[in-house]
Amino acid sequence: MDQSSRKPPKRKEDRVILQFDYDCFYAQVVENRNPALKSRPLGIKQKNILATCNYNARKRGVRKLMLVSEAMEICPELALVEGEDLTPFRDVSKILFNFLRSYSWNNKVERLGFDEVFMDVTDIVDFNMFCINRLSMADSFFCLSREDPEQGFSCDLTSIAGCVIGSRDSGEQLDDNCIYLRLLLGSHLAQHLRLRLETEFSYTSTCGVATNKLLNRTSA
Repeated sequence: MDQSSRKPPKRKEDRVILQFDYDCFYAQVVENRNPALKSRPLGIKQKNILATCNYNARKRGVRKLMLVSEAMEICPELALVEGEDLTPFRDVSKILFNFLRSYSWNNKVERLGFDEVFMDVTDIVDFNMFCINRLSMADSFFCLSREDPEQGFSCDLTSIAGCVIGSRDSGEQLDDNCIYLRLLLGSHLAQHLRLRLETEFSYTSTCGVATNKLLNRTSA
């Protein structure tokens, strides 16, 4: 068979993948252990470089992977915390990972480093596709359990929860296999989990919602 005539494999565009990326993770861990540092420019150093820094430091021109000496010249008030012992960061990463995994139905949850988590929530979205009331999209309910119909949260499905890269064709019909509708549901689940991470653990994050991991990295 002529190799050039082979068609590339069709992408699985029915999947819904969430990618959580914790904001300035090392800095958040340190700030939550010492809340007084939240209002100050903060850098986490490993040897002579900054592993990361918080947003207060970045507003003053400090950047991660910058030499400590250079960072102190730019921002003399920068608070420095030693970050070579990875134990506290590893411990928090495991706690947050287990929390997110508790929402998974298929256990397809993957941690990348300490600060990123991928979740395949296709089955949760599939279930909620059948629960949508097309006559009242603004007063929708997202189910988080197959067994308990009351376990979930209210949401407004007239719009995406968050920012959107690209736009939907205005003439496209929202049928049961519409990719937009699936990603719409995924965006509200992502928003709900981000809020839970912040209210229960005091960690903020971004979350990309896409049909594969590669697209996730452009949307997170």
